[in-house]
Amino acid sequence: MIHKLTNRKAIKSSEWLQQIASQEWKLAEPPAHEMLKIQQFDFAANLNDGLIIQRIKDAFQAVIESADDPPTEAQRVGSDGQMAVALHKALDGLTPREASDPDFWAYLACVGCPKYVRWRWNTSKPQALWTRIAGNIRRNALSRLWWWAEITCDAAKPLGSIDRYKITKNVQGRQSLMLWLVDCAFSGHTRIVQQLSAIQEAESLNDSEQKKICRSVNRLARVVCLDALSEESEAEALCNRALEVSKLLPA
Repeated sequence: MIHKLTNRKAIKSSEWLQQIASQEWKLAEPPAHEMLKIQQFDFAANLNDGLIIQRIKDAFQAVIESADDPPTEAQRVGSDGQMAVALHKALDGLTPREASDPDFWAYLACVGCPKYVRWRWNTSKPQALWTRIAGNIRRNALSRLWWWAEITCDAAKPLGSIDRYKITKNVQGRQSLMLWLVDCAFSGHTRIVQQLSAIQEAESLNDSEQKKICRSVNRLARVVCLDALSEESEAEALCNRALEVSKLLPA
């Protein structure tokens, strides 16, 4: 059984949001159901949000057990890879179309595990926290992880393979890359995603350089049909050209 939250905007002005923004993460609890508009709907895969939520909580528990109290910023950011893999596995069978529903992610974040959201995004600003709880799919604390795992996992490898999520787990120092890869039109092109990830690591591209190479791929996509890149060598050539172009762009 799957549910979604149909009054996401109401959360933005709620006392509940104000309260958890002013509290430490350990005190964050789901809002009273009376204030929520929850709707049941069906997915193509046989998924149960109760089981999904429990798996997310289990993954989060493993994260906090290995982190300091309070955690460092590096530990918060570094947890993204581990949480992304756990979430993607818990939602095995979810389609990209279904994953494009922000109401579904709002339910998981708001009702399922607000403690994780509050832990990961250490902010006292209700508006910023709302974005991570009930905002769009690119900013929601959970959906951003699922999409990162979706575009970086090697779907050709079985779910239990240690190499399936090799790129997904590598998140330190590449927050901009994560954001841009999910946001950009080329995110559905696995070869390009893999090549950009390899270049970022090999070249040790910093935050600004990551943004520039992604912008460069977008520019090249205006004159190159990305769907026609059938060979890995072609994707590699395009990404190397994007790297060259990016070095000519202003900071």
